[in-house]
Amino acid sequence: MSLEQEAVVMKQLQSKALKGAMLTFHDIKDVVEKKLGGVVSNDYIWDLFRRHAWSKKAPRPKHPSQDVEAQQAFKKNFRGYWQPATEK
Repeated sequence: MSLEQEAVVMKQLQSKALKGAMLTFHDIKDVVEKKLGGVVSNDYIWDLFRRHAWSKKAPRPKHPSQDVEAQQAFKKNFRGYWQPATEK
């Protein structure tokens, strides 16, 4: 696919993403494969992202043992400032 054709496909995907439709790697790969009429490698898709300045965005991972209530209590009781120790 030429750079111009890639740009058109990426622009279409960008408009979907801006409307709130979540795009995953596999969704984009399917669109590109349909456009080309064949199978493409994962590296091609990652290179496509790089060429058009797209980056992977994902939520931060969560620890399976995290305690949200304890975190909120810590935030409420945490001092909002820091003072260095004074020398005597």
